[in-house]
Amino acid sequence: MPAARERAAAVDGALDEVYFTVLVEALGPVKFAEIIAGVADDVRPHRERLARARARGDLAEVGAAAHAMQGIATNLGLSALAGLTGAIEEAILAGADEQVQALCGQMDGCVVEALERLQAFRA
Repeated sequence: MPAARERAAAVDGALDEVYFTVLVEALGPVKFAEIIAGVADDVRPHRERLARARARGDLAEVGAAAHAMQGIATNLGLSALAGLTGAIEEAILAGADEQVQALCGQMDGCVVEALERLQAFRA
């Protein structure tokens, strides 16, 4: 199993709830809620850019979009999304085009799950 696939498979949860608790304590519940409310808007342009680049077969642009999404995901403790975007970058670097396509095919479901978990955590 290639390293990128192992990395994606190793990520169990959609988000790191311990990290979220630390963020709430550090930022306060109001600021944390503001950040959570903006995540979908923050991720959307990168998700759309990744989809367009994937359709064109532009792996450099897929990698750039994945990297941007990984930054957002990592900063917010969105573990599964961070793992998936990191796995996409690794697959690109390895020249594993089919694996890149397969991993990109998981993006929509992963983003939806992350956003749903964020809303559930917020509630």
